[in-house]
Amino acid sequence: MAAVAGLMTAGQVEAWSFQDFVPQEVTDAVNDGLDINIEINTDKIMDQIQKKSDQMIHYGKKKLGQVAKDVKHQIMDIDDLQPESWNETSSVGVDTDLETDPDFGKTFQQIVTENGFKFETHPVTTSDGYILNVFRITPKDRKPGAKVVFLMHGILDSADCWVMHRPDIAPAFQLVREGYDVWLGNQRGTKHSMAHTTLSTKSKKFWEFSWTEMGDFDAPA
Repeated sequence: MAAVAGLMTAGQVEAWSFQDFVPQEVTDAVNDGLDINIEINTDKIMDQIQKKSDQMIHYGKKKLGQVAKDVKHQIMDIDDLQPESWNETSSVGVDTDLETDPDFGKTFQQIVTENGFKFETHPVTTSDGYILNVFRITPKDRKPGAKVVFLMHGILDSADCWVMHRPDIAPAFQLVREGYDVWLGNQRGTKHSMAHTTLSTKSKKFWEFSWTEMGDFDAPA
C-alpha cells in the first residue's frame, strides 16, 4: 500500500509515502490481510459462478429432454394420421431415401407416360419474348369435347408439383381419370421454361423479372 501525497512548499513538491508514518510491520500485516481477503472473495465468486453454470446446464438438459419428447410425440401423432397405404416407396414427403421413390430421377414426360397417359408439350411465347412450355395430359383414348382444366404451379415451383404425389392421389392424374383435358403451365425461369427469343439464360437481362411479369405476361400467354 504505497499511498503517495504531495505538499507544496516554497514552490517545490515534497513527496512521501504511507510507510513514512506507519511502521513496516503494520503495513505488512495490512497487506497480508488484504491478500487473504482477495483470495477468499475470489474463491466465493468462482464458487457462485460454478453453481450458476451447473444450474443452467441442468435446466438446459431438462428443457432439451422435454422438447425431444414433445417432438417425438408430434411425429407419432402424424404417423397415426397417415393412411395405411403410405409407405417408404411413396412419393409423399415422408420418404427417408429419395432413391426408394419409383419416380426419382425421371422426367415429367416419363412419369406421365409410365402411368398410362398421353403427354404433349406446347411452346408458348409471351409478348416480352419468353418461351414457356405448357404441358398437356390426356387419356390415351381421349374423347373430343372434354372439358379443359388449366393448372398453374405456385411460387418457386413447376408443373412437377401436380404429378409428384402417388399416382392415385396426384391432382393432374385424378383430373385426367375424371375425363378432363388437363393443361399445365410453367412460368418463366422454371426448369421447363428456360428460353427466350433473343436472350440467353446466362445474361443478366434474362433474369430481370419478378412475379409481376409472371402474372402480366405468362398467365395471359
